[in-house]
Amino acid sequence: MQLSATTMLSLPWAQNNSFVFFIAVIVVILILRELLIIQLRKKVALFYSLFYPGVILHETGHLIGCIICGARIQSFKIVSSAGGEVVHEKSKIPVIGSFIISVFPLILGSSIIYLITIKVLNITLADVSIIWLILLKLLSYYLLIAVILTTLPSYQDFKNAPFIYAILFVAAILVIIKTNLTVPVILTNIAVFCALTLSVVNLIMLIFLKFEKNRA
Repeated sequence: MQLSATTMLSLPWAQNNSFVFFIAVIVVILILRELLIIQLRKKVALFYSLFYPGVILHETGHLIGCIICGARIQSFKIVSSAGGEVVHEKSKIPVIGSFIISVFPLILGSSIIYLITIKVLNITLADVSIIWLILLKLLSYYLLIAVILTTLPSYQDFKNAPFIYAILFVAAILVIIKTNLTVPVILTNIAVFCALTLSVVNLIMLIFLKFEKNRA
């Protein structure tokens, strides 16, 4: 059975694709983030200035996940060559234990993003002075960028529970097709802002590293 153009346009996902767009931006952020991490491996100071608040939150999320799943923690580092690291034994919860540990940074990070966007970014001049308002806004956007760039599962996180992530991916596709789900505009704007920031930073780093290589 072939779908006509009219039928296609009548489908919920064709009428409102804000969720599709949001997912696409998140995928772009993931790719650009990995590219930036590769470029920043030898630039430790710059790496931590961009990512450190998010690194702490990400590894804390893994730590909480380990505690929930009864996985004995062998080491917890918020400074390492990989940015941060939690080494743990096998989860006592079968099948989904590894997934819980790998996804908990996303849960924790999403909570922080929600609090910042709903509570802090809604502060106005009626609440604080202009100086404090500017400082709060700048700090909020810095934290949002750091958290968004690190709260999403890493390659290793996907690798730890590929089957569960595959199920979630299929479920997300079904949700897109079957519902008219939308994403709050502020979250979409923040995601786009992060994607654009990552693009600019990646380009600057690429030019810088190229110039540094030619000079050597």
